[in-house]
Amino acid sequence: MLTKDNLFTLKLVRQENHLALPTITSLVLVKEIHDVLYQYLVDEEKERLLNTFLDKLKRHMTREKEGNGPFSVPVEELRFLEQEGLDELKYMNWLEIPVYVFEVALNVDSSDEKYEEYVETVFSILDELVVYNRVPGTNLVNVYPQGTV
Repeated sequence: MLTKDNLFTLKLVRQENHLALPTITSLVLVKEIHDVLYQYLVDEEKERLLNTFLDKLKRHMTREKEGNGPFSVPVEELRFLEQEGLDELKYMNWLEIPVYVFEVALNVDSSDEKYEEYVETVFSILDELVVYNRVPGTNLVNVYPQGTV
């Protein structure tokens, strides 16, 4: 059994505003979102950004995520939609919520043979404590306020 004492620390990095897809509306088809938002695209770069956003949503809906939180995206990443596109998402019940970004620092050497087990233990603990999603490719997690999603 792995000891949990002094296993990791959390460091608050920043707060961001995200648009979050409420769980009850997760069945909204990606195609419908694309069709609604496509009208706000005026160039190829914006279309590429929309497709990147929709790919993230598809991964989340097919459970290719780590964490127990809702699908959310920083509002700053969606600025390419301009105000009208952001308003469309809100009309589809997306919520603007504060999200707290934390750095997860394991107090274990990454060369330790049980390192991956320690990582799993850390995220099992987080599953019990907070609503969160891991930020892919980083040691960051987005933590959501209780009761807002």
